[in-house]
Amino acid sequence: MERCNASDKQFENQLILFPFTNRQEFRVTMIDNTSLPERLARELRFVVYELRKAWPAVKRDPIGFGKRAVVEAKLRLERALATPNSLAAIAIALAAVLSAAMILVLISREGRERSARTNNPSPDSAQIITLLRDPNVDPEDRGI
Repeated sequence: MERCNASDKQFENQLILFPFTNRQEFRVTMIDNTSLPERLARELRFVVYELRKAWPAVKRDPIGFGKRAVVEAKLRLERALATPNSLAAIAIALAAVLSAAMILVLISREGRERSARTNNPSPDSAQIITLLRDPNVDPEDRGI
């Protein structure tokens, strides 16, 4: 038996294995090091399993099943949005995707405009220079 200093109550010591009450334990996180195709195949098998499990309910009442699925999706979305920093994370992700899409659109547009300019040069963009021939050179001579 031990005594609490704050309340002077007696209690049985239940911390036999861990004598330090403020101790933080190290927990190992297992990382799946399988290849991407294996992980995708596993997820696809899980989706097929879940669809087979849900098929009798869909077959019995498709409209009711659809309604329940929409309500459940709405609840999951509300829970996800209620977590801290989720709105900021979603906004940053959307901004990154939209920025990448805009960059691709602008690059492709610039590439099309550049190819149009090189295929159809305007008369103002080039200057033609006529070189005078040397009168001492035979016109049949083509060089070396």
